Amino acid sequence: MQSTSGIADIYLPTLERVCAELAELTHDRRLTRERCPACIYREAGLANNARYLLIELVEDRDFRSQLASGTGLSLAHFQLAWASSQTPEQRDQLLTVQLTSTPRLTGELREHARKQRAEARGEPVGREADSWLRAICLTAGWPAPVRSASLPEGENPYAAAAPAGTTQTAAKTPAANT
Repeated sequence: MQSTSGIADIYLPTLERVCAELAELTHDRRLTRERCPACIYREAGLANNARYLLIELVEDRDFRSQLASGTGLSLAHFQLAWASSQTPEQRDQLLTVQLTSTPRLTGELREHARKQRAEARGEPVGREADSWLRAICLTAGWPAPVRSASLPEGENPYAAAAPAGTTQTAAKTPAANT
């Protein structure tokens, strides 16, 4: 396997900055981003899905726990859900999910970067093994890995996006690419 330390080096400061920004986020702050004319139609559908997601976050503890135990929402989908939120409770639940998942991924990426250094080579790998890929998925919004070192064997919270033949045990699945 090729070294992924360069990817970890790129994404670690990004995730550290995201953690700091999430920690400072307040209910009355709206996130902003430039609109791409080619994405307007797609964004309307995503906004509807974001509203459904916010309802689930507030009403379904299992769904909320499942989302928080994974990578959370991609930054683009977090931004969309934040902008779509209509109550402080929705923002609280959304922020709680991200403040649970993003710092955990940051720690796993930090551990991955440490294990890539010569003095740590040969140490057993754990959840951090694919943290570099999950960091890309979080920041770029790419589909999450079908199988992740951070999940027990056979669990896939992104089952809707999984290829045929993949074991899918999650009762509810967050929308693909979130």
